[in-house]
Amino acid sequence: MIERIPSIIIVLSRLANGFARPPTPPPIPRTEPTFDIPVVSAIPAISASPIIPVVPAPPAASAGPAVSVVPIAPAAPAIPVAPVAPVAPAAPAIPAVPVAPAAPPVPVAPAIPEASAVALGCCLYRFELQLME
Repeated sequence: MIERIPSIIIVLSRLANGFARPPTPPPIPRTEPTFDIPVVSAIPAISASPIIPVVPAPPAASAGPAVSVVPIAPAAPAIPVAPVAPVAPAAPAIPAVPVAPAAPPVPVAPAIPEASAVALGCCLYRFELQLME
């Protein structure tokens, strides 16, 4: 009996500790993906000065290509838009048509009288007993 005391102590200590489990690691934090999409305006910026692109000139006889600047005429002014005509007033509303009152509900008799329901329940019970045999 004395040799069993250490195992009894171990069992009792485990019961006292509630069968302690090794500590669980902390949960891994979930990071949601971020979508950093730059917002680009659909309307280009309007500059006060005309845009002058740089167009390369045909190669000259000298060493290296020369670059010439060709000015482009500014864009034509915007075409004015005609004002919108006023909207006509809405037509007058149609008066509501009176509806006849609904008929009172008709009482419905139960599909199976109580005595028949009890008899049907007994038959089903007997049928279940036969199936279980």
